[in-house]
Amino acid sequence: MKLWIVGQTREYGPPPQGSRWDFQGVFDSERKALAACKTPAYWIVPVYLNQELPEEPVELPGAYFPLGDWGKVGG
Repeated sequence: MKLWIVGQTREYGPPPQGSRWDFQGVFDSERKALAACKTPAYWIVPVYLNQELPEEPVELPGAYFPLGDWGKVGG
């Protein structure tokens, strides 16, 4: 099952500390995730239920800023 996570970047920083962001919600459609985005700092990433990801930091595949390019996601 494909779900959509919405986050809000609070502070962008390079590794090892990386970025600070807030979890804004998880939605069952991209349309609903888009509606939850309020500023250019909000981003969306598709995820799959029950899919484990690596423990090390990774780029989030498919992540984007729908209201503008605020910065990199997942750094």
